[in-house]
Amino acid sequence: MSEDKTTELARRFVEAAWSNSGGYATLEALAAPEFSVKYSLMPAPIEGVEAYCALLRQTRASLEDIYIKFVHVATQGNTAVFSWEGGGTHKGEIMGIPGTGGALHWTGISIVEVTDGKVTKEWGEEDSARVLRQLGVIPAGI
Repeated sequence: MSEDKTTELARRFVEAAWSNSGGYATLEALAAPEFSVKYSLMPAPIEGVEAYCALLRQTRASLEDIYIKFVHVATQGNTAVFSWEGGGTHKGEIMGIPGTGGALHWTGISIVEVTDGKVTKEWGEEDSARVLRQLGVIPAGI
């Protein structure tokens, strides 16, 4: 698969996951059976696209108007790397914290591996300290 095709497939996957589009059918179509995902705010890796979609449904219920905006994309071989900005309005419970109605905004990096035209892995790091500050878990000065 060419790097251009890897970039396009990975972008479609990440946008379907982390935007308000609710693109669950896209995720299911693009994910490999062995798909897994891990981010720093997740307590454990998620195995399988069905479990991932369940997490995303919960996240979208908690973050009204969730969005993602790509800042930079780089692809080498079968791996695409995205730096991004994201956020939404905290309307429902997240990590045991009731909705505040406040706006959340954070940045991160996602790495997506594509094998034989399917997404096999997504992992990354988000500015978890910023998220936890905005949720009131960490004091602003830390």
